Amino acid sequence: MGARREKLITYSGCWTSISAILTPEYQITLNQFAGKTNPLWKLIYKATRDGFLATDFHYHCNDKTETMTLINSKDGYIFGGYAQMAWSSGNSYIRDPKAFVFTLKNPHSIPPTRFLVKSGYESYALYAYASYGPTFGNGPDILVPDRSNLVKGTFKFGSTYTDTTGRGSATFTGSSSFEIGEILVYQLFG
Repeated sequence: MGARREKLITYSGCWTSISAILTPEYQITLNQFAGKTNPLWKLIYKATRDGFLATDFHYHCNDKTETMTLINSKDGYIFGGYAQMAWSSGNSYIRDPKAFVFTLKNPHSIPPTRFLVKSGYESYALYAYASYGPTFGNGPDILVPDRSNLVKGTFKFGSTYTDTTGRGSATFTGSSSFEIGEILVYQLFG
């Protein structure tokens, strides 16, 4: 990692350590993906604490910009997405040319990888639907359903975001669906 070490801070109402899902190494990688230099990470939504309903996600995340969503599947894979624009319950797509989705841990041993919005698809980067949790793309590429602890999420990866691995919907968990163990949404400052 070199001689320079980044200061890693997570804020969730009080100063706390980084979660078991968001390791210091993953946080550095995600900062690089987002083009950020040591931002402050504030935990604004944690599904096991705040609830797995779509309304729980929207209550905590609507009108918040610069958010990083991490999803931990029940089989231990970690993936998610970054939104520069604010989430809403407007039942519409949100244009976000800076949005991306990513894999941190997957069944294919693909190293942490960022997937950018395809050229011409920026207007479909985020899907702000009141009955869904954080949803990326018009496939949707990553869909988190309502009651996401009971209902599987789905992938149609490659619809809006560029699949550079050639694995399509199996990229993140080895399947086109996934069971959610945890969802974390952080707002980035600085």
